[in-house]
Amino acid sequence: MKKRDLISSLFFLFVGILFLIGSFNYSIWDRYGPGPGFFPLLLGSIFSILSFLLFVVSSFRKENKEDELGESDSMKFSVIHRTIIFLCLLLFFYFLFDQLGFLLTIFIFMIVTLISFSKRPMKLSFSVSIFTTLLTYFVFVKLLGVQLPWGVLEPLLRFY
Repeated sequence: MKKRDLISSLFFLFVGILFLIGSFNYSIWDRYGPGPGFFPLLLGSIFSILSFLLFVVSSFRKENKEDELGESDSMKFSVIHRTIIFLCLLLFFYFLFDQLGFLLTIFIFMIVTLISFSKRPMKLSFSVSIFTTLLTYFVFVKLLGVQLPWGVLEPLLRFY
């Protein structure tokens, strides 16, 4: 486990440094507030700090036999089918976002995800999907003023 922690901490330290370097290609702050480089700078800083802390802690920790991971069945199709389904849903979300619009895409993504991966009742999945869609609309369109694609709903919601 110690070796895995050391390797993963170095990898994420490298990723954090890449984010930090990349953030300086954009303005970090302007007269209106955070610029496009602010979030990558913040994310890179957090990645770097946390991965450095993991590196330091795992360097000084003694390796125990109890920490060893047993052989995993994670590469069997019966175990990874959910991951494959979720990746397909993400691809659906990405490719149909402009055509269907953000409202329909988010609703379909949420309802299929909740039905596929949750053992909750259908009414709850449907309610959570509607709530998430409306919350996303309120936060991004009304509060932040982001223009998101309406897709097939544009003729219905053009004046709203």
